[in-house]
Amino acid sequence: MGHRVRLLFLLICLISIGCKKESLLEKRSDGSYLIKPADYNIDSIQARDWKVGKNFKQKVSRGFSVTLNLPKLSEKSLLELHKTRKASAWLIRVKRGGAYGDEVLATLAVPFIHLKKNQVKVGNISRVTFQILYAASSISMRLSNLNCPAFNHRKKIEAMSINHEPSSLKLIVISPIEEYKLNNKVTEFSYGNITFNGGNQLKGKYSFELALYGTGDSQKKSSWLAFEQIVEVVKEQEVDLKGCEGDVVPMYDDKSKKGVEKFKFGR
Repeated sequence: MGHRVRLLFLLICLISIGCKKESLLEKRSDGSYLIKPADYNIDSIQARDWKVGKNFKQKVSRGFSVTLNLPKLSEKSLLELHKTRKASAWLIRVKRGGAYGDEVLATLAVPFIHLKKNQVKVGNISRVTFQILYAASSISMRLSNLNCPAFNHRKKIEAMSINHEPSSLKLIVISPIEEYKLNNKVTEFSYGNITFNGGNQLKGKYSFELALYGTGDSQKKSSWLAFEQIVEVVKEQEVDLKGCEGDVVPMYDDKSKKGVEKFKFGR
C-alpha cells in the first residue's frame, strides 16, 4: 500500500506545476550571475472566436492566446537577486517578424518579489497567459461588443502552429552591463485578461524572450533569453458578414446624434 501511495505522489508531482525542474543560479567571481533555465516553453496556443454578424450567428477571430511556462528559481535565489541586483520580476518581450526586421508588440512584467508593509515576500508565477488581438477587439470594450466589427475586420484565423526555433544562447547573464531603462511601455501582470493589440492582421511569426526586471527602477537587469519555440499564424480567411455591408460605427461621445464615425487602423 505504501508503494502505491509513493507512486501516486510521484505521478501527481510530475504533472504539477509546483514540481517543475528548478533552474540553477550561479554566482561568478566578478560578482555577476548566471541562470541556467529549465522547463521554459510555449505551453499552448488557441485562436479566440468572436460571434458577430446579424443575430451574432457568424464567427470571425478576436485573436489568439498564448500560454508560456516560465523558469522556476528557488526562493533563496530570488531573494539573492532582489538583494544584490534589485531584480523583482520576469520580463517577457513579444516580437513579430516582418519584412524589415522584428517588431516589438508588447513587454510584460511578471513579479516574483512582492513588497507588503515593508516585508519582502516571494511569489514565483510559473505560467502566464495573454492574448494578442486584432485592433477591432483590443482597443476598447465598446468596439469589442459590436456585432459588425470596426475597421472592417472580417478575418478568421484558420491555421496556427508552434514551431521549434533552436537558440545557441541558453543562459541568462545578470550583470551591470545588461542593465538599462526600457523606453517602451511595460505592462504589469494581472490575474485578469492580459491583451495586446496586434493590428489589423495577425498572420506572421511570433517570438518570445525572457529577462529579469526591476519594477522599482524600471530597469532590465539581465540579457535576453529567447524561447526555443515560435508561434506562427499560418492562415487568415476573410469572412463575408451578412448584414454588415457598409456598416459604420456610432460615435461614442454624443449619444443624442445619429452621426457615425469610420475608423481606419494600420498594422
